[in-house]
Amino acid sequence: MLLLCVHRTLVAGEAPSPRFLAGCAVLAAAAANTKFQLVPIVTIASSVLLVVSLRGAGRRTLTSVESRAATWKRLAIFGIALPLVFATPIKNAAVHGNPVWPIELRVLGHSFPHVEDAYESSPPHLAGAPRPVRFLRSVLELDNRPISTQRRWSLDQWTPPDEPGYRMGGYFGAFVVANLLALGVAAWRRRTRESKTALALFAGVTVAASLVPQSHELRYYMHWMLLLVSFNLVLWAREARWAVGLAASAALAVVAWSTNGAYLYASGDTFEELVTRRVDPSTIEAAAPGERLCIARPPFTFLYAPVFHAKKDYAVQEAATPEDCREARQVQ
Repeated sequence: MLLLCVHRTLVAGEAPSPRFLAGCAVLAAAAANTKFQLVPIVTIASSVLLVVSLRGAGRRTLTSVESRAATWKRLAIFGIALPLVFATPIKNAAVHGNPVWPIELRVLGHSFPHVEDAYESSPPHLAGAPRPVRFLRSVLELDNRPISTQRRWSLDQWTPPDEPGYRMGGYFGAFVVANLLALGVAAWRRRTRESKTALALFAGVTVAASLVPQSHELRYYMHWMLLLVSFNLVLWAREARWAVGLAASAALAVVAWSTNGAYLYASGDTFEELVTRRVDPSTIEAAAPGERLCIARPPFTFLYAPVFHAKKDYAVQEAATPEDCREARQVQ
């Protein structure tokens, strides 16, 4: 939504109203304080809005009190929004000396204080590939399982680590290609400010999305595909609504078929069934009062927490490394 606001502002070609900027600030704050991975794109979007606001204001004659007041309101909104949009990084930098605490951050060879190494994971054959290359292969799903296997997608992009499609794909590559072609055709065919701005803005967003950490893990960067689809809805729905509906329906049908419709209804286990299947009851029974258990059974370690079992005074921690179990009993 923030990027769509940027598009609207660029198409209008004039300084946005203070009310519009206030809405953009709310969107920016919600995004930046939700995920560290969204801070770069929020920063870029906010910078574009600031530049357009200042340039648009500069084109007007500031002879009237009303024009001056609107300009000062825009600047005030940016001034107020800045600490709110970046509240989490600012707080982390002030308290911990690292804006992305507790994750490792390196800048020009300097490592900021941290307690966790930066996450890094990719298919073995792309371990040394540049981020944009991994991103491109991921959005096109060049390394993923055949769609006919009906095991191409999962909610967490999980694939066995030894497969070429490990942590890759998830946008439905054929649908991505169809949307990219539709956006390109709209810009070439119409050559309006609206279509050309959409193409240019999406190109910039693509560059930014391809350079961020773990760009090939698409579930962290859903804004890319959502923006692509949104632009095509804006550019095509008014004159080719039937084609837009047909393309969307066809994509939905293919995805539903490939996933056996598992995400269209309440499929899978109930929580009680999941606990029964994933938890060893002997571990719970053997837990002594006040004991700390060190368990390495991701991603279901949390199911051993006492809140889900008989009320016992014990604690559970994840055994990510051997050092984690120094003061706890390690459960095999």
